[in-house]
Amino acid sequence: ILGSMKATDLPGKAFHPVSTPADARAAVAKVKGNGATVIKLYLLNHDQPDGGKGLSGANFDAAVAEAKRLGLHPLVHIESASDFRRAAA
Repeated sequence: ILGSMKATDLPGKAFHPVSTPADARAAVAKVKGNGATVIKLYLLNHDQPDGGKGLSGANFDAAVAEAKRLGLHPLVHIESASDFRRAAA
């Protein structure tokens, strides 16, 4: 639910695009800094040749490690069996 927000208002607030593991760790820290206790991560067919539409495996691993380090509980949206295996590891 966006309310009065527009989709273009989301990056950096409710949506944090990342390109590298360092970006992923920084995004998690920003979410924690905003007072969150959980973080939603997206693995969307991460093992496909095009990289899928969510986090890459390396970015996911970095985000999960940082979330756990900061005491956040990661919730993971998955779309494939491979995504499930990585999220459950």
